Amino acid sequence: MQVSDLKVDADFKMTMLDCVYEDIRVFALNTKVDDTAEDFDLDEHMEDYLFYRGVMSHDACTNEVQTYMFAEPNVFRISEGRHVGVFFYLTCSEDGRVTHGYRRDFMNGKSEYVVSWDRSEVQQEMDSYPSSWIDTLAVSRFYTLDEYHALVAFHLTSERSLRFALMDAVQKTWTEIEVPAFFNGMESMTNYSAYDQTWAFIKIGEHMPHERQRIWMTGEEQMLEQCMIIKMDRLIEMLKQGGCDFAEYIFFSSQPQQALLDMVWRDGRAELLIQDFLTGSSVLVKYDCQHGKTIQHGLDDAYDRLYVSDHSLYAVQEDEGKTKLFQLDEHTEWQLHTGSRRIIAIVDQGVLTTDMTMLAEDEAIYIHNYDQPEAEVLVQAPCFVDNERQLILAYKL
Repeated sequence: MQVSDLKVDADFKMTMLDCVYEDIRVFALNTKVDDTAEDFDLDEHMEDYLFYRGVMSHDACTNEVQTYMFAEPNVFRISEGRHVGVFFYLTCSEDGRVTHGYRRDFMNGKSEYVVSWDRSEVQQEMDSYPSSWIDTLAVSRFYTLDEYHALVAFHLTSERSLRFALMDAVQKTWTEIEVPAFFNGMESMTNYSAYDQTWAFIKIGEHMPHERQRIWMTGEEQMLEQCMIIKMDRLIEMLKQGGCDFAEYIFFSSQPQQALLDMVWRDGRAELLIQDFLTGSSVLVKYDCQHGKTIQHGLDDAYDRLYVSDHSLYAVQEDEGKTKLFQLDEHTEWQLHTGSRRIIAIVDQGVLTTDMTMLAEDEAIYIHNYDQPEAEVLVQAPCFVDNERQLILAYKL
């Protein structure tokens, strides 16, 4: 895995977005806040936390960095989406009533206004909310679908269910759309590229595994976890039509005693790691998006996470500072002493780890060679690990 330095302006805090196209990864920029002072006033700096000031892109091929500062104020959301050379972003008016949508093509460096939406036209109690807080907190999901469409999921005050809207940069429209009820439990949408197509992987169900286990043990009604894969152009077509049945695209629905632990994408297949509370072991679910076939089989033991490296599938077990790594395809096993550090990537020489404990002061990345008992420091700096581009970005002030 390549290591590159990333120069960061000392005035800004960076966040790695789920926005990557070919060799280019996009980062969001917020104003950096020093919250260590005794007289620190959170309200005084709230806009620094809530609003993005710009974005920075990094090209892994050329190591070129480009920075763009938003011309618009109050940018509070940037869309997620891979394999598309654009992203969308939302701003809000000072009184929080109007949302403005923009589209930025980060390949040619151009931004354009798309559409505005006035919340007060459908919500009358806007006066009871301060400034722009309501819009900032109300948009819960925001996804780039393709170069000209974005999906927005948002709340109106006093409503528990999500509303969904489709932003169309060609027609310059914001259209509320009808979606199946289970979309209210959407946890994530991720774009993947395979077989010359872009596919949307959608995860439904937001409970953590330990929460699902507690619910199962108490006999309460368990919300389904579901996973679906659909071609992106087909998804956009169905969203525009409204009221469509997505059932044929759901390839996994959990049982009450199950929880989804992890998912990886390998050679055009979605591979899910499922925990079974009843048997105490794991189940592997594989879905081939080209042929639409699902294979499910039980594993001999329980695992915590999945990794892909050089087209091979690995699983991990962790127990009191000791980590067991299994290459599932070839049934090979390694034991590593990682302590509080967690595996973040698998490389030719071994595994990369970093300290994942809360408020960890050690900002290093370590490499554990399979044939050596002790780990070595690979990078001593705050880092972004980009598995998709096989790159570690160590940022420097």
